[in-house]
Amino acid sequence: MVPIDWNPVILAIVALISTVIVTLAPVMVTAYINAHTAKLIQVKTLADNNQDIANGIVAIVQNAYKTFTNSEKFQAAFEKLDARLHLPAGETQQLIEQAVSVMTLTWGDAWEKLGETTPTEIPVVPPAV
Repeated sequence: MVPIDWNPVILAIVALISTVIVTLAPVMVTAYINAHTAKLIQVKTLADNNQDIANGIVAIVQNAYKTFTNSEKFQAAFEKLDARLHLPAGETQQLIEQAVSVMTLTWGDAWEKLGETTPTEIPVVPPAV
């Protein structure tokens, strides 16, 4: 009985396994990265949408409740944003603070004047000649 030489069989199996690993590894890594990238894009889109909503609510509160104190304005914005988004209190507060910061930087001195009543001036019509 002649002993069987297993070396060519083992080498063929190792070559097959390494070919499969080299071929499938990049595909699996790419699929993994694409799945996580899509999830991150979805989370960022949601965060941007929430911030846009907060910016709108803060602008409305600043415009509509000019006579309120800052804490009353914050409370009004907090209640409106909480009713809209139903987020934890800390996240809602952070959205409002970011919105106020953005509005203050963007509008400058005009931010404080938002909502003030401007006196209506009656135009002076020159007499007919």
